[in-house]
Amino acid sequence: MKKISFALLFIAVLLFIYGCSKEKGTGFDFNASVQSRSDNKATISWTELNIAGENTFTYSIYLKAEVLAENITGNTFVIENLMGKTTYECRVVASRTGADPLETTVIFTTFENYPPDAYDIITDSITNRSVSLCWDQCADPEKRPLHFTIYLNNEIYLDNYIHNKLNLTGLLTARKYNINIMDVVIGVECAAQFDEMTRLNIDDQLTRQTKYDWPNQFRTARFVPAVEYVNAQRHRYTLMQKVNEVIQKYDVIICPSKGDGNQSAITNLTGHPVVCLP
Repeated sequence: MKKISFALLFIAVLLFIYGCSKEKGTGFDFNASVQSRSDNKATISWTELNIAGENTFTYSIYLKAEVLAENITGNTFVIENLMGKTTYECRVVASRTGADPLETTVIFTTFENYPPDAYDIITDSITNRSVSLCWDQCADPEKRPLHFTIYLNNEIYLDNYIHNKLNLTGLLTARKYNINIMDVVIGVECAAQFDEMTRLNIDDQLTRQTKYDWPNQFRTARFVPAVEYVNAQRHRYTLMQKVNEVIQKYDVIICPSKGDGNQSAITNLTGHPVVCLP
């Protein structure tokens, strides 16, 4: 009988020790991780500790020594207003009544902000009811997926588009649509400048030979119809007049060469003097 009582007492002591250690947090596997991040924010998630029938855990979020949020009941939090290409240390503290707090740390580095470079839209083919377009697939050093918003006559045609080719169908016959004349005008003029190189196949010696590189631009520009080139020049003249109306009241305009409006492309067409500085 004494042996049985001693065994029961020993088991009770073990259970008590286990219960105390659990209250102190050693019985929980508490971890945090980064779900997603960008150049200015990050989403943090952590182990959900709430168990049915027990006191509810609440969570506090610290970025270094700064308290970002307290008494959170979920298991995710979005940290905003971060600096690009910066390493941060985030602490998640879990608390509940009658127990020591649990703490876990996650370290992450935000991406650098890489604004997409300006690029030209190329017209592959045009019919009376459709047009096939393509453009350079911008490369992101962080290998983040890029999404495009397609506008047709200043109205959103597609949003969150991930490809670099698009076939616009169901267009109205004889209706005017915005077309990039850069490819027609500059493409043909450059092809004329390097005409001998193309005809003698010297362009085959150039290293880059993908669809949108200059050697193929020189070759395909030879198939632009004369009528389309003349019409593009008419649009070019209209552009010259309108741009001149805007800038004639300024002595100097300083702006990014490739940004909103793509000043590099505009001045290529209008002929206004430009100086590019690094």
